[in-house]
Amino acid sequence: MKLVGTKLASQLADTASKILGQESVLLGDDAPDAGAWANAWLTAPGIHIAGGTDEIMKNIIGERVLGLPKEPQVDKEIPFRDARAKARA
Repeated sequence: MKLVGTKLASQLADTASKILGQESVLLGDDAPDAGAWANAWLTAPGIHIAGGTDEIMKNIIGERVLGLPKEPQVDKEIPFRDARAKARA
């Protein structure tokens, strides 16, 4: 639901900005719908991050729902401070 909701919100905000043109960025009482469309357009990128990015959600769906294997973690047993040196080797 999160993936569908965030995509829908972004598309809705984008469509509203195309229809309203420059008025879509106005805020206040004189703005269309009292600035609700400007608010929707400004918050759309943030909702893709809130609650986990879309990419993380896709990984969760793949692993838990579709039963796909987890991504390989070659650095799982390596301390972070040594990971960079190990990557160069």
